[in-house]
Amino acid sequence: MVSLFMSEFEAFIRMCKYVSGLSTLRSCINCCVIKMAIVFQASLVLGLITCNGVCKTVGEAIIKLTEPKQDVCLICPIAKNKPNLTWSCGLDRNNYIYRSGLMISLDDVETKINDCSSVNSSLKILKISININCKEYTCWNGTEEVARFQIKIQSILTITMNRDENQYDRREESMENLTCVILGAIQPFNVTWLMNGSVQDVHLFQNSEKSEANVTSNETFTVNEENVIISCLVNGPYTYGVANISISPSYSKEQRIVRARKTWEKTLQQFFEKLQICSF
Repeated sequence: MVSLFMSEFEAFIRMCKYVSGLSTLRSCINCCVIKMAIVFQASLVLGLITCNGVCKTVGEAIIKLTEPKQDVCLICPIAKNKPNLTWSCGLDRNNYIYRSGLMISLDDVETKINDCSSVNSSLKILKISININCKEYTCWNGTEEVARFQIKIQSILTITMNRDENQYDRREESMENLTCVILGAIQPFNVTWLMNGSVQDVHLFQNSEKSEANVTSNETFTVNEENVIISCLVNGPYTYGVANISISPSYSKEQRIVRARKTWEKTLQQFFEKLQICSF
């Protein structure tokens, strides 16, 4: 379960006081707009902190889940026993989930009020689905906005690149057959093949909206130089990842002998050319 606590509030206020240069704690609370971002499985990150004369304190938090079906706790920096407390979906206070002791059920998600903190008001969202409609939540003290929360879900993605051992070899180049195995991607997404950073081909996967897919993508490259970087890039609204492989042309034993002979002949030719120059 992810627990997001919008307070560590005094720490924010002290930081606000330092940045704004205000002399009193009360002035800082009244004047400073605090914006922060909290990323799941990462530490607390303070974002933009400014004092612009707007007399309210609003915390903004972004939660990134690495997979669906997790419980999330949203904890607001306001006492849980406040009589005019409201939790809403989005920024419209009238689109409320909870207000003054009354809980409204959402169609696609189960919620619990004040189940995460013994002191502060909280909204617990159970087993979040990738298809959840409400991804933004706001807590209110009366008509005053106190904190905003945004939920983003990203897949746990595994990308593996395999190289076909049976290559079609030619004298100066080889045909490389590569397979990109993608596990846990959420559709829709693109698979982009790149050679040394240049796009070679793009495959689109969108059989079912917001569903998890395990797919393979195949591509053939003509490789005629050493240490070519081939990339398989997976990118979509809920999915991102990339795998790279460094390859050189696959030559048979006979081809390697021919290439070595050509290199030796070229070296000898350069030597004799220099020798002729020196003889003059």
